[in-house]
Amino acid sequence: MTIGGVHISAPLTNVAIEYKNPDFIAEKALPVLPVKKESDKYWIFGRDELIRKDDLRAPGAPANEVEIANPTTNTYSCEEHSLKKIVPQRLIDNSDAAIQPKSRTTEKLVKMIYLNYEYRTQQLLQSSGNFSSTFAADTYDQYWSDTANVDIEKQVRHAKELVLQQSGVIPNTMILNTQTKDYLAIWLRESSENSYNELVRGGEFPDRIWGLDIIIGESVYNTAEEGQTESLSGIWNDNVPIYYRESATPDLQTLSFGYTFRARDFVTKEWWDNERNGYIIETGFIQQEKIIAAGCGCLITNCIE
Repeated sequence: MTIGGVHISAPLTNVAIEYKNPDFIAEKALPVLPVKKESDKYWIFGRDELIRKDDLRAPGAPANEVEIANPTTNTYSCEEHSLKKIVPQRLIDNSDAAIQPKSRTTEKLVKMIYLNYEYRTQQLLQSSGNFSSTFAADTYDQYWSDTANVDIEKQVRHAKELVLQQSGVIPNTMILNTQTKDYLAIWLRESSENSYNELVRGGEFPDRIWGLDIIIGESVYNTAEEGQTESLSGIWNDNVPIYYRESATPDLQTLSFGYTFRARDFVTKEWWDNERNGYIIETGFIQQEKIIAAGCGCLITNCIE
């Protein structure tokens, strides 16, 4: 086998980096925090500023010296996620100019990698064990699907209050899947005691409700084994995470429920495989998705009967 020199393809790397699929919400849900090292420690700061201290100072007296706990540490560890595919020269030779087999192959590979990224993020954000507080919708009140009797606003405000009590921050994000979004829309449309019903009756869905940015997870994946009959299912389920997300300026010294630690963005390589008479296209990134402040979130479970 004769293999040509491996090189990084700038055009195909740009295709990978610039690729965006609106169905995938992982980068919104866990904002990307660029890091220089694939693994490292980060500081965990206490909430000493929430404790009232005596700051009264008498004339000539020294200021009161306070105790501030030393920060603790935790670690992140990024892993590489990459895939490759051959593009035969015959396919290139017989394609119309608009097809661009190398670019299309790169986009397919990126979509596959993003699908796994989405699934990992969903597992983090809809698992009770990753939150300091959780409650079941039907136990606290009613299922969201029982739109005639449920009070969804009461549930959301309860979740926000739990986050405030345990972390000192007010959550700003809520994730819905297609079903929970639809039931919330029905409830908003039928309820006369909220300011969103007219908007929903007009066929729109608010981007922000009760002080929370709304992120809707609508991506699907094939649950069947490879080679079996296709069976599509939504990645996001009916659990509703409500949490604080630092999306404007992600920083390890800024409190946030979680981040995507990214040590390297997409890099796309290509090389010639003489025996197979085609170009091998490989792309991927290096990152870890991680919850770093469980107290900044609350999970409402079992929202649909």
